[in-house]
Amino acid sequence: MKIVYCIPQLYRPGGIERIVTLKTNYLTEVYGYDVTIVTADQKEMNPFYELNKKVKMIDLGLDYDGTLSLPIAKRFMARSRLHRLHKEKLTALLMKIRPDVTVSTFTHEASFLPGIKDGSKKVLEFHFCRGHKRKMADAFCFPFFKRTAYKFRCWQEENVIIPKYDKFVVLTEEDREQWLNKTHNVVNIPNALPFETDEVAKLENHSVIAVGRLDAQKGFDRLIDIWHEVDKKKKQLETAYLRARCRRKTTKKSNHYIGPKWKSNHTQTKQQY
Repeated sequence: MKIVYCIPQLYRPGGIERIVTLKTNYLTEVYGYDVTIVTADQKEMNPFYELNKKVKMIDLGLDYDGTLSLPIAKRFMARSRLHRLHKEKLTALLMKIRPDVTVSTFTHEASFLPGIKDGSKKVLEFHFCRGHKRKMADAFCFPFFKRTAYKFRCWQEENVIIPKYDKFVVLTEEDREQWLNKTHNVVNIPNALPFETDEVAKLENHSVIAVGRLDAQKGFDRLIDIWHEVDKKKKQLETAYLRARCRRKTTKKSNHYIGPKWKSNHTQTKQQY
């Protein structure tokens, strides 16, 4: 069986990048499938996570990141040109490979992939919660027009794009049930656990660490509130650290220290968030 995975890139560390690497390695090593990963812009860099040598990688050389610094009007025109070129290149490639299954990770190609008549079944993987764009727009208090654009895009994804796919894959059974009123072709495939351990935390240090991307859907603001309540009850928590990376306008790492004076540091961190 031939399978093609479409993803923007694999050179950065991230959840989708890791899961796609795990899945393609497994499909190649265990089932012996012919797997190809098509990246939009790999920038001639190596994958961040170890990829089986039998997995083929093909890069389309489309610089979507280069449009992020442009003014809105120029960005729209530039991305429209890239979108058309992306469709042309991916269509030609799929016609050549003739895969049995083509998988989108719900990025640049998601809107046009079902229209490519290469004979493959089209699968759409969704690695977020339903309505995450609406939640992001509200959580970050976007200006009215930007918030409206995000919410329209969310409506478009749910009502126009997703129903066109042969299968729509979400991460949990709860996610699947939330999507049933929009599409009946939805299935849940949980993320794989890449390692196993028998070690159990001894709970001796009374410290907690949270690591993740600084984004609304990650809920760091809720985590601060939760651990504040835990500390009030247990009175044993010495330190708490939140380590996050913001990908929007900067790649700088952001470290927040919370405690032992919960109230003052807690308020300050929420304002920064």
